[in-house]
Amino acid sequence: MKLSLSGTELVTNRRVNSKMPVPMRILSFALSAVLLSSCGGSGGGDGSPVVIQGTGVERIDLVMDDVMDRYAPPGIAVAVVRNGALVVANAYGTADLAGSQALRPDHLFRIASVSKPVTGIAALKAIEDGLLDPDTAVFEILASYLPATDADPRLPLIKVRHLLHHTSGWDLYDYPDDPLFRSKEIADALGAPLPPDPETLVRWVATQPLVFDPGADFAYTNIGYVTLGRVIEASTGFPYEDFVRQFVLGPAGITQARLGGITRAERAADEVEYESFRNSIWKSVFDGTTTVPDPAYGGINLIGFDASSAWLFSAVDLVRLAAAADGDAAYPDIISQQSIEFMTAVGTPSGTQPLGVAWFLGTDAAGNVNEWDHAGGMPGTTSYLARLPNGVIIAVVSNTAREEDFFRDLIIGLRNAVEGITDWPQTDLFPQYP
Repeated sequence: MKLSLSGTELVTNRRVNSKMPVPMRILSFALSAVLLSSCGGSGGGDGSPVVIQGTGVERIDLVMDDVMDRYAPPGIAVAVVRNGALVVANAYGTADLAGSQALRPDHLFRIASVSKPVTGIAALKAIEDGLLDPDTAVFEILASYLPATDADPRLPLIKVRHLLHHTSGWDLYDYPDDPLFRSKEIADALGAPLPPDPETLVRWVATQPLVFDPGADFAYTNIGYVTLGRVIEASTGFPYEDFVRQFVLGPAGITQARLGGITRAERAADEVEYESFRNSIWKSVFDGTTTVPDPAYGGINLIGFDASSAWLFSAVDLVRLAAAADGDAAYPDIISQQSIEFMTAVGTPSGTQPLGVAWFLGTDAAGNVNEWDHAGGMPGTTSYLARLPNGVIIAVVSNTAREEDFFRDLIIGLRNAVEGITDWPQTDLFPQYP
């Protein structure tokens, strides 16, 4: 079912999808690299091309209706900003799994790893306010987190900028290495309760060996951003969520975004219901051994992975945040031009994935950065936020996660639809979403 602000007609597009998702790309980042190197039309799940016709925003409806028809996700929300104005805010399908509540563009979703740009912008805000120095050693700030003995001798070399760029030296990602899958092991090692909180996770990672010298290589590591959240707390004197909401989200005009909970009982008002994929690798975060039948509820330690993966946002507020930190004066920025230049400068070593502060970067033929994006995925969630080469900002979120074809057709399809629009709406929908 599709609900669009451009009209009132509801179109039902649902069919059973028997394909199982690929569970190993958890809290995904690699999709960004694929997206930035892709071209041409999006492909259908059966390999056939999706024909995107027209010159207006109806191109987006064509792609989303096709994705809804072929994959039958519960819901998809899309938002687009151009020249500082919200020109598209569409919702397709439902917010619940029973199919009784039409999805709205301002429903809240878990955004998984798209949480990292939120944390990155918060760190930049702390830096420009003189509360944090990117060249300060992380464990100078977090000295109390160091183990008494046997720490990797290179830990003192990890700087704040290494956390920002995933160049810390830790390489802990994907199953079974990511601490996301090791709640019981971590809690037992430190004598801490389950699920381990962010402080416990950082104390644990401080005991882990580095795979390379800090700054010498790139390795996407969720727990690095959990550590960055503690750095923000220690350097600003604010709890992580409070700092983000007061100094990042508030100035950007965002009031509903917040950190999510683990269980159904912890669902926020206006938060969607998630359709889990099921796989035996997901254990209860409360005992570490029981396989949870519904991994979206009880299988993901969102409390521990706050600054890395736990934010709830609507599609509308995702593009609002990106517009408030992109250097375009059409929507007032909440960070300085110097911070934006730092955010979008390549901070990873030559020959590795080009990454700025939390964003994966795309370049033009001359090697100049002209776009940035981040993708996310976990049981129950698919998310994507990008600033395209033409300056248009797009976001898409879904309350399910499926196989790689779903990611590709949803996200590359949206990009291709938007990049072909020449007849843009002249209205601004932001006032409808205060």
